[in-house]
Amino acid sequence: MSADALEFLKNKFLNDLREAEDEHLPHEIPFHSSFQEIRKLLQKRKITRSQDCMKDCLNQLNITLANCIISLENRKMQRKKDSWLGPCLLPALQFNCETRGKLLAIKKKLLSTSDESQAKSSLPAPSSWSCSSSLSIDQIPPEIDKQGEEIEHLLVGASDRDEGITRKIGIVGPGGSGKTLLARKIFATHLNDYRIWIDLPLKMREGGEDFKNILEAMLKPYSDEQHRDMNYKDYSEEELLEEVCKVLGSRKYLIVFDGICDINLEWYSRLEKRLGWDNVSKQDRNGIIIITTRLPGVAKRMVGSQNLYHMQPISNEANWKLLVSVPVDGKGVHLPEQNGFLQRMKNEIEDKCDGLPLAGMALANVMAQYIIGEEFNFEKLRLLMINPKDSPKLGEDLIISRRSIFQQFLVCDISEIASHRTFDDFYQVVSTPRLNFLQTPERILVFGGDATANRVLGALSDREDLPHPLVAMVPLGNEVNISVSLGWGKQVTETDYKPEILLRKLQNADEILIDRNAALPISIKIKDQGQWKKLDFPHSIKSIVCLNMPSFPGGLDPWGLPKQKKKQRRNFTASYVDDQLLEVIGFKDAWHGEDFLPLDTHGTRLAQVDRIQFELQKGEAKHVYMSFDGTKWKQPTPEDDDTYPIGISYSCATKMLATQTSKCKLRPSASKDETK
Repeated sequence: MSADALEFLKNKFLNDLREAEDEHLPHEIPFHSSFQEIRKLLQKRKITRSQDCMKDCLNQLNITLANCIISLENRKMQRKKDSWLGPCLLPALQFNCETRGKLLAIKKKLLSTSDESQAKSSLPAPSSWSCSSSLSIDQIPPEIDKQGEEIEHLLVGASDRDEGITRKIGIVGPGGSGKTLLARKIFATHLNDYRIWIDLPLKMREGGEDFKNILEAMLKPYSDEQHRDMNYKDYSEEELLEEVCKVLGSRKYLIVFDGICDINLEWYSRLEKRLGWDNVSKQDRNGIIIITTRLPGVAKRMVGSQNLYHMQPISNEANWKLLVSVPVDGKGVHLPEQNGFLQRMKNEIEDKCDGLPLAGMALANVMAQYIIGEEFNFEKLRLLMINPKDSPKLGEDLIISRRSIFQQFLVCDISEIASHRTFDDFYQVVSTPRLNFLQTPERILVFGGDATANRVLGALSDREDLPHPLVAMVPLGNEVNISVSLGWGKQVTETDYKPEILLRKLQNADEILIDRNAALPISIKIKDQGQWKKLDFPHSIKSIVCLNMPSFPGGLDPWGLPKQKKKQRRNFTASYVDDQLLEVIGFKDAWHGEDFLPLDTHGTRLAQVDRIQFELQKGEAKHVYMSFDGTKWKQPTPEDDDTYPIGISYSCATKMLATQTSKCKLRPSASKDETK
């Protein structure tokens, strides 16, 4: 971004803060002392072209100030007793620790790039894209766009009506009505003109310093590279006026005077007289003058009553569409229009906006903080995969509620389609230009049981050509041993599924590596420390459980904590999800038919190895009850002397997310580096 545009953003904040202090008592303005400190820092520094890092900082500063002023004005309005946006909610949403944190971060940023040199004039250099709104030209509401067409017709009519006179239009309206946005729209369409944008201070200073700055800005338009680098510092007012007359005399030009608040128009009268804007004999039909102001009387004196255009409030429906279309994270994430909370508040939100576009934009950021929470980083979340069949009622509710918060393509129902198809569809969507900020998926949030985890991890392991994201396994259903072992719990309540709780937990989760193929239905040769070993166990053992994590079934840790003697004699350790070991446990009566009985003991510890092989042999039993990650079946035993080998081993690791309550051996460091 050019230094001109950065200077504009800086002065926009300074001017808006002065205006707020004129309209309200200083102690009424939220965080006024913080804004004062930031103002002092900005007044001492000079913005240069090399300081592109200041763009986001200054944009955030202007948005924060606008939100504070709108909140202050809303608090002064009379509210209904049952108002959702009453005197308690907005302060709780906007003026909390996040808002204070924003201002502290901005101040820290300014201090880190501080420049103690004397600041330039309070007038910013012109920029074709400088504006009080964060909307881009293609996001302008249609109703404001239509008003821009009406102004263009007025300009044509003024040319026909007042032949030989510079065309002038005054845009009048209250704060937040879109005056600057409308002027910006017109400014952007006149690409071949000598364009000059001047953001005026609240009050012109005595001594002519501001007038000289206006003249200098008129000689350095955005569209003229020849004059942009000229130095007019030593020019007198008369010399500057003469230069302006020379430059504008033979050109087709457009000048925008934005934000006129001072009733002293001596500076404008001097320009008007010298440049002949009202002198028919000079035949100056090349110029277009646009002013924006909240003061109808000032506009009338400057452009005449016949050239005034009063901003019309946009409809409630248009303001609603604006609210759900404004990017709330600066990257392309919008408020979901079908969100239940927003729908319940729709009528009230529309009333509070009062036809002002800026109010809708400010409320969009407030609602985003309430619905999702400002702390969550959208770039960290890439995909939500839900298998509603693991818990039909809660699963369907989850899909509906998540799609009311995130874009629909981010919430995938994987109950009927293969997981790799979901990944294919996801990568295809994120490669589109409108979502190019979603480049490499970082985190996947999976709602389901162990069988669902197998499908997702299997799809990831098969896609070796693409980077593997981190996977968080949130419990849904009954068989949720992976979720339990990684600290996500065995049953999550509706409160836990709330975005502000779940997403914060996801963001704070640590990265670990766990055995991927041990959770997949594969058969391989099994040995313990490279040597075949026969496992002897008592005849009283009627069922055997082999685990690669300390959870089975539904949160029970059947391995338990081995006693010190057994630790020393058999080299047993506690069971961890990432220790690359398999725990083999025997039970006397764990099975009854196809049902696994509740266990109140840790069982008999048989072995703790990295590889194991089960061999089904011919015997009295015609079949063996088996369960693999929640999938149960009856496995027939051999009818002859053959054996059916079933092998399980540690193969490789996959990245998953674990909370602080997880049962992990190799915990990540404070910097959350990858644990191997």
